[in-house]
Amino acid sequence: MKTFLDNNPAKKINDVLNLARAGNLKEAELLLLNMDASPKDLSTIWHELGLFYLTHNNLSKAIECIARAVQFAPLIPLYQKNFCEMLRRVGNLEGAMKAGIAATQLASKDPDAFYNLGLVYADLKDYKKAILNYRKSLRLNAGNGFAWNNLGSALENEQDMEGASKAYLNAIKYTPNNAEAHNNLGKIHMDSGKIEDARKSFEMAIQLAPHFMDAHFNISNLKKYSRDDPHIAYMLSALKQQENFSDELKIRYNFALAKALEDAGRYDESFAAYGRGNALWLNKNPTGQFDVNKLADGIIATFTKEFFEQRKTWGSEKDAPIFILGMPRS
Repeated sequence: MKTFLDNNPAKKINDVLNLARAGNLKEAELLLLNMDASPKDLSTIWHELGLFYLTHNNLSKAIECIARAVQFAPLIPLYQKNFCEMLRRVGNLEGAMKAGIAATQLASKDPDAFYNLGLVYADLKDYKKAILNYRKSLRLNAGNGFAWNNLGSALENEQDMEGASKAYLNAIKYTPNNAEAHNNLGKIHMDSGKIEDARKSFEMAIQLAPHFMDAHFNISNLKKYSRDDPHIAYMLSALKQQENFSDELKIRYNFALAKALEDAGRYDESFAAYGRGNALWLNKNPTGQFDVNKLADGIIATFTKEFFEQRKTWGSEKDAPIFILGMPRS
């Protein structure tokens, strides 16, 4: 490894950056650890090195470096803002909240600082504070479609469906290719009974992102698949990738695929997909296991001769028809 004997801080900073640009991050970090420079210079280079680690997908090292930058210069809002988002990504939400609050206090005109803090509160399920920070961000930058989409999601969690719908429409206005916003708007339409509007929104989400499995799941019960429906091919192509899905998405994906294959008459494959979906669901919900023998035994034990004898005066002797209202299959 090349050694650096020059005591010129500017040259050493340049040497660190050159090593980082070349991908020699460990060497750059070692040189930086032994550098004698001002706190301002050290904070700058630690922050830069953290961003290099981030581009190399080493989030833990990126956080270490950004933490050092914050330690040397806690009043620089950019460092606090980036520290907030990196900590959020690894699930350190308390640390992320602390950094996010510092960033918004240091840079009250920075929309991204409020947006990042909104993401933290949403992860904490404190949707009221998430909404507050998203709105502050959007007052500073109304064209951030992603902030509108996340605002919609937070409003949905607060049961403000009208506000959520408006937010998703704004998300689509500013980022028309945002498949997630189209999908989210589709769910609002579906819940409010606007089935055709929901179908169009889900179709658009799939058109923009063919492998967006959440949209496939949502549309699966709104359409009848033909044997040559391209959506089936998209879903089948994701079979090997499903290991990268969250547990909830795996369940939704397999049920959507099963429905599509059933419509197409591919019953063996459909049954296998239903089996995978049910197995995954039971793994997440072990108390939801359905035992037909237990159910039958319970019915036999409950509805005895004595049970009916005790209730022989119940009911009505009238011949008027009875209409039972409920779900279609009931």
